[in-house]
Amino acid sequence: MATKAGKTKKEDRAGIIEALGHAGPYGVLGLFSLVLEAALLAWFVQAGGPAERITAGVLMVIVLIVLVGAVLFIERLRRLASTPALAQAAATLDSQGLSPAEIESKPKLVADTAAKKAAAPGEIIAAPDGSYVIARPGAGWTVRQATVESRLQEKFGVKDVSGLPQLPIGSMIMLQFGDGFVYEPRPDRTRVNGRRIPLLLSEPLQRTVQITTIPRRSPPFFIERSLYDNFFMLAAADVVGQLVSIRSLTPGKLPKTNRDLLAVELVQELEDLIVSGREVETLRIQIRGIAIRGDLFDYIISATNFRMSGEPEAIADRMDEDVSALLDSFRTLSPPDPEAAERDQIRQAEAQFDASFATVGSALFHFQINIAAARLRELDYGTIEGMARAMTILRPFRVLAGMLKDPTLGMDAVWAAMDAADRGDSAPLRQLLDQLKVTPETAPATQQLQPAASG
Repeated sequence: MATKAGKTKKEDRAGIIEALGHAGPYGVLGLFSLVLEAALLAWFVQAGGPAERITAGVLMVIVLIVLVGAVLFIERLRRLASTPALAQAAATLDSQGLSPAEIESKPKLVADTAAKKAAAPGEIIAAPDGSYVIARPGAGWTVRQATVESRLQEKFGVKDVSGLPQLPIGSMIMLQFGDGFVYEPRPDRTRVNGRRIPLLLSEPLQRTVQITTIPRRSPPFFIERSLYDNFFMLAAADVVGQLVSIRSLTPGKLPKTNRDLLAVELVQELEDLIVSGREVETLRIQIRGIAIRGDLFDYIISATNFRMSGEPEAIADRMDEDVSALLDSFRTLSPPDPEAAERDQIRQAEAQFDASFATVGSALFHFQINIAAARLRELDYGTIEGMARAMTILRPFRVLAGMLKDPTLGMDAVWAAMDAADRGDSAPLRQLLDQLKVTPETAPATQQLQPAASG
């Protein structure tokens, strides 16, 4: 019986140790704090006088404060190491920026030519917009400058992308590793992220590092966008266009420079497809993105790597190693006085407002008046409240038209009807809204809001 009891106690102790192991550092901290607090509590209860009780109580409070501090410290470490992208950013991107003069002294990055391909790897080169520097990659890499338009043309395989949204970027460079491929889906068999999806279009596939800079205040009106705004403008295109899945998204701060940071990992897993004429059982595409808040720019760095059956793992491993070395050389623009530079940007924005408005104001009016017309179609303007709502919808457009001073808008009849409604006669405006309901929606809104032709 004694032997059995001894075994039971050993098993209990082993179970406790195993449970603490699963609980990680919090389990050890909890056990240590519990034992220490219990000992201090026993001392407090058995203390022989007020001085001993005060000492025991103070020590109990100190232990609690140390415990909370340890938890916060561990959480900070866990947050920084929660994704490979964050861990890498903390290790390689947490460096002080360079002044404009230091960046200006570096050769500007240009697309690879025969002469540039022979340049020694490691040469520090500056971004086209002077917002950062990075080392020229080694053998197996090519460098080229890109634009949003060129990237969309590559992604969709068409030349005319004028109808797609244009993002307000500062610069974009592409660092390409190795040879590219084209994968061909099998609509009856290919699976994407575990699900059968009838893909029909063949897509190019390339290992790349894309570095995009986005001004914190973008023209034409220089409204400041947050790091989240700029990050998701780019990430959304990958999520929607490539059917990738966001596996992790983690905010954080770089510990040395205190810069805001976002890290995302996107994955696309394809099964049963053709790559460059060869049957491939699995293809896993991984995009690791890092966004850093700069003084004047936001920096979005995305590395696309992939692993597929039948290809040596060493190729993908080599790219990961090279990316770490590249990021280690990355330095952002850091003006001597960021606050003064920010104030200067705001002054420029105010000074350029009229010029920017003259360029885009008319397009802004026509775009939004179409939305207003659709809302007016659905409006019940047969009541006083409905007519007041119609006036509320139209009034900002009249103000904007006054700013534009554009006689070609063709809205004089609407403005006259609004004047009449302000004087208590809503009949002209009601007639215009009646005409709006019977005018084809395909017509421009400025034509829909016109009086009916007489005769």
